[in-house]
Amino acid sequence: MNYAWLKDPSVFAVNRLPAVSSHPFYADRQEMEEKSSSLVHCLNGTWKFKYVESISALNDSFTKADTDVSDWDDIEVPGHLQLQGYGTPMYVNTTYPWSGTEELIPGEIPEHNPVGCYVTEFDSSILNDHTRTHIVFHGVESAVALWVNGRFVGYSEDSFTPSAFDITDFMIPGKNRISAEVFRFSSGSWLEDQDFWRFSGIFRDVTLESVPSIHVRNLNITPYLNESYDEADLKVHTDIDSEETFTLSCYLYDKNECIARVTDVTDTDISFHLNHPKLWSAEKPYLYQVVIEVKDSKGNIVECTKEHTGIREFRMIQQIMCINGKRIVFHGVNRHEFNCEKGRVTDYETTRNDLLIMKENNINAVPATIRIRPSSMICVMNWDFMSLMKQIWKHMAHGLILTGASM
Repeated sequence: MNYAWLKDPSVFAVNRLPAVSSHPFYADRQEMEEKSSSLVHCLNGTWKFKYVESISALNDSFTKADTDVSDWDDIEVPGHLQLQGYGTPMYVNTTYPWSGTEELIPGEIPEHNPVGCYVTEFDSSILNDHTRTHIVFHGVESAVALWVNGRFVGYSEDSFTPSAFDITDFMIPGKNRISAEVFRFSSGSWLEDQDFWRFSGIFRDVTLESVPSIHVRNLNITPYLNESYDEADLKVHTDIDSEETFTLSCYLYDKNECIARVTDVTDTDISFHLNHPKLWSAEKPYLYQVVIEVKDSKGNIVECTKEHTGIREFRMIQQIMCINGKRIVFHGVNRHEFNCEKGRVTDYETTRNDLLIMKENNINAVPATIRIRPSSMICVMNWDFMSLMKQIWKHMAHGLILTGASM
């Protein structure tokens, strides 16, 4: 690990895999219906932990595969350090957390930069054979460096975007050790300066993914409606990772009824035509289901995925915002993932309850791109009548705006 990366704005990812869509994937139909995938394993729980006040005091010998960490503290993952007894939470709006204590050039990091050292283990027997293994940190603030069995794997900034690494070639049969250093501040902290509580740590899930030899890497479903909104084309696009011959089958369901299908094709672009489709709106959030099966050259199912999708159109008509041709007035507010006990560690039920309270108070929209939302929130909004608004932001750096500085 090169610690100079922390204060180098040009380095924000080392060996990190490209971002992909967050659709679920399963080994077969039965797993898909049960919503329990043998291809995804959660590493949440109790990890061994050591808190270090600054990088200068850091001894990274703990990343070796045989280092004894039995006398370390325990910490819960996901969870913030500051809400588990390490360091102090900070609330900052239009300044930086280090403002008033250090004068820094944009991109640099403060001297007082606490580090959380994490260690956990897993057994390779939980993973499927003949697959590649990815580890995914779904949210780490503000930067993470990763080792597997004593070997450096990679580095990532961008707190709210999942960070995935291919660890296949770093693994051994049997017990495997994961070691991570999580830094409170990095050069990315200059662009994540928002009016919210400042924490650090692994605050979203950590998962292992067994990626099949034929894998749907990206899934995009886009509806197109005609002028009278009584016909629709549903375009399904997939990006497939494969070095062998494969076929796709795609099914469109209306509740439990399959209303259209395209089977055993090699084309990764599939289209369904619907007459009189049921349209999605905030008042009536109707969802269809798209199911995709991926098969190998022998016709065996290698992977399945199911995604819910609504058919709707947003556009400006004579300078008026419209959904499905009807005027809409957005009553939108910002929302942080937050609760009083666990900070940004939230679950599906907490998120759903928040959004229902907002809906009861006539709030029907939430901005999306101040920070990347967890996929659970997007699922709730699809189901529970809330619009997700896309914003265009150069950065969220309140402190830079206040001082007039730039990156």
